[in-house]
Amino acid sequence: MSSISKARIEQYRSNEINKQKKEIRDLKGKHKKEYKKIATNNNREVNNLEKYYNSKISKLQLNFNNEINQLKAKHNKYYEAEKSRLDQELNEIQQIHKDKILELEEKNLSTLSEMKNTYEDNLYNSRQKYLQEKNKYDA
Repeated sequence: MSSISKARIEQYRSNEINKQKKEIRDLKGKHKKEYKKIATNNNREVNNLEKYYNSKISKLQLNFNNEINQLKAKHNKYYEAEKSRLDQELNEIQQIHKDKILELEEKNLSTLSEMKNTYEDNLYNSRQKYLQEKNKYDA
């Protein structure tokens, strides 16, 4: 009985080991499928998030570029207005400068003319006195 029992026990043990191995293989297969399914879903979700954020980045970049262009246009408009105003102010200052130069030239010419007239009058008067004195001494 002992040899039959040992053979049965050995067969039972062998059957149990085979059952366990099959159960482990089945569980490994099941877990592998589950892992692949979860990994695939996660990869799909990561790709969707990547697409979403890439589109969001593109929209933000487009908005940013639009705002920059608007600011550039506004700045150029302001720059042109300031440049025009400063050019006008410069022209006015240059005209005032020219007017003052002309005024000073006229004033100087007037003063020179008065000095020349005074000099000629003094010269004429001095010549007349000289001639009178000369006539006194000659006569």
